Amino acid sequence: MKINVGVFQYKMRDESPLKRIQRLEKQLQKNSVLDLIVCPELFLSGYGSFDKIKEYCEQSDGKCANKISALAKKYSTAILYGYPEMAKNSLFNSAQYFDSKGTSLANHRKQMLPPTADESK
Repeated sequence: MKINVGVFQYKMRDESPLKRIQRLEKQLQKNSVLDLIVCPELFLSGYGSFDKIKEYCEQSDGKCANKISALAKKYSTAILYGYPEMAKNSLFNSAQYFDSKGTSLANHRKQMLPPTADESK
């Protein structure tokens, strides 16, 4: 079995999640043969600002998740992306996987935080 995988890695900027999703769509437009595209950890918020992480957190079926789901369906490409998830008043460093039909097949919350980073916040 052969699959075409793309990694959406670019210089992170101080921009809204919707702008990041627009950048993702531009890449999907250029690469229509991808079976899967993988976005960075905390793709929606970026790193470095706990305030931005809190501002841009959402539930797994939030506004940004719905937009990414629509992109997966529109381009028939599975998408794996990282985002700050708020669930039951707790904040998680999560990753969600949408298949090429836009269906969420997995939502993973990071369990093991690296001891060298201050991710416990």
